[in-house]
Amino acid sequence: MSQNVSETFQRVFPRWALFRGAALGSVLCSLVGSITLCLLLVDGFLIADLLESRGRVVVEVDDAEEFYELRTGRPAEPPADGPVPLAPVMLTEVVEDGGLLHAVWWSRSTPFGPVFYGLYHAIPAFQGNRTTLLILIGAGVVLGLLRAGLLSIARGLSDRAALETVTRLRRMLHRQALRLGTADLTGRDSNNIVQFFTEDCDRIRDGVALFAYRIGRHPAKLVLLSAMAFSVQWLVTLQCLLPLAVCWFLFHRERRRMAETTRAANAVALREIRLLSESLTRARLIRGFGMEQFDEQRFEQELGRYQKDATALRKRQRASRVTFRTLLIICFALVVLLIGIKVLAGAEGMTLAAALLLLAIFGAMYRPAEMLIELRRDRIAAAEAADRVYRYLNRSPTVAQAVGAKFLQPLSDRIRFESVSYKSPDRGLLLDRLDLQVFAGKFVAIVATEPMAGRAIVDLLPRFIEPTSGRIRYDNEDTAWATLESLRAETVIASVREQCFSYSIRENITAGREEVSLHQVIEAAKIARAHNFIQKLEQGYETVIGAGGEDLNVGQQFRISLARAILRDPAVLVIEEPEEPFDEDTKSLIDDAYKRIFPGRTVIMLPQRLSSLKKADEVALVHEGRVAGIGKHVDLIRRSPLYRHWEYVRYNEFRVTDSQVIGDGKPQ
Repeated sequence: MSQNVSETFQRVFPRWALFRGAALGSVLCSLVGSITLCLLLVDGFLIADLLESRGRVVVEVDDAEEFYELRTGRPAEPPADGPVPLAPVMLTEVVEDGGLLHAVWWSRSTPFGPVFYGLYHAIPAFQGNRTTLLILIGAGVVLGLLRAGLLSIARGLSDRAALETVTRLRRMLHRQALRLGTADLTGRDSNNIVQFFTEDCDRIRDGVALFAYRIGRHPAKLVLLSAMAFSVQWLVTLQCLLPLAVCWFLFHRERRRMAETTRAANAVALREIRLLSESLTRARLIRGFGMEQFDEQRFEQELGRYQKDATALRKRQRASRVTFRTLLIICFALVVLLIGIKVLAGAEGMTLAAALLLLAIFGAMYRPAEMLIELRRDRIAAAEAADRVYRYLNRSPTVAQAVGAKFLQPLSDRIRFESVSYKSPDRGLLLDRLDLQVFAGKFVAIVATEPMAGRAIVDLLPRFIEPTSGRIRYDNEDTAWATLESLRAETVIASVREQCFSYSIRENITAGREEVSLHQVIEAAKIARAHNFIQKLEQGYETVIGAGGEDLNVGQQFRISLARAILRDPAVLVIEEPEEPFDEDTKSLIDDAYKRIFPGRTVIMLPQRLSSLKKADEVALVHEGRVAGIGKHVDLIRRSPLYRHWEYVRYNEFRVTDSQVIGDGKPQ
């Protein structure tokens, strides 16, 4: 599992991506920020050392010459008359108000020595206590502000790198949705793609941002802090790391155990609370059969068990918290004890300031170690989201243009469905060797006992979906061998199944074609009887609709879709009437639009209104994937019992509504 997670995450954000662009900038800023933290700790050590020693340095006789060289910056010279015997005393010199001199003397045999020595002699202000304290405090403020700024920049750059990654994924999702979305009859894929585009991409963005930020910051921080601790006192550091490592292991083992226990207990609690809630929705059954006493006993038993389990879980959680705190206290006490013993024993280089520096280093190492452990959890969440996205991106479209496809001429004779079958991934077999002819210039309404079968028929015409078997001919041309551009230019669907874009009304009608003039847009809107309501809007044809814009009712949206289709002037116009009912004014406007649009054009409709059925030249009834009857509405009513039953159930005023359909989907 961990390998799969790693591979998936590497696919969305490979390792080399850390060393380019914004991610590289984040890594570099984090690295400098970690160096700044180390400088802050050194600055704090120098302040503590100054306050502890008050700038006073006491030097033994054996170290007099070395001290003289450190203090003056030049080697000690023997007297001209030869060496003079020293007095038999232990101390030769005491320096007061030495500023940074005590730290220079302490660090002479450490990696910090040359740095402190150089600062002491390069900046004269470091040779007095007050000026040294002032400079160190000022340096601490500057370093603190610099570190905060660097980490803020690193966070911003990691966010930018994550956003660039997600933007690339969203472009890929957009292209894939255009390739696959036409085959989505039920809308299931549309819901999934929205989830991929929003929730999953947001999870990926958060995971990548955290990874780029933490992986650039915390490993370098741990390495620098460890090196710093070893440079202060390598032996003491080793002695302290052992109890720290043991406590760390025990701490996280207890945390994992507690997390597993809590998950199991929560699952049991959820099952028990569901049992308890049954009585809340069974009042009629309990009262009707006189089960009050029995139900009360069972309820009390379940409630007592739930309370007992909940209490036990809370006790375990409290015990776990006590264990955590005990481990932390013991760990801290052991480290303080080890360092304190060295300080009390007067071990070389172990001053109080050095002890405080080591404690500060160990404390600063906790958070980066914790963040690196949590990083795996964040990567898992991002990798799971990325896996869903890539599974969608890896899908192949069912419709593709054939090699050598030809330009399709406008329809002049008929459309023929020849033994066409179509099997939906969601609904099974919708069309079963369907045969149907639609003559040019006719208005044909298609009704189906399974509504998805009608949708499948009209979506097959522009090749939004591909038949499982059989073929569709425009005149004598198989649509499978026509270019998609020419086929879809001659076959246009007007529907509100896919709502208007959140663009201006003009852009919705032109479908983004900039070469279309406003005059042409207005003429199309007039034919669709949409011009009047558009003119009444505050900005007319420039009014933005959809999300964040003007809300249009279903009748207005439908008329805009008609205007969009009219502007293309297709040979075959497919109309899918909306299921929502129109008001009387809208009905008359749409009927008038039909009178203007239909003459001289091949129209195939999925009707929702009885008036549309009655006006059709032919009505094709599809049942169990085949044409069960075809003819005018009045003829089918007279000779087809199935059509008569369908018409009664669909349009009779006493028909069963959706709210009257229960469990198994059968009307009562």
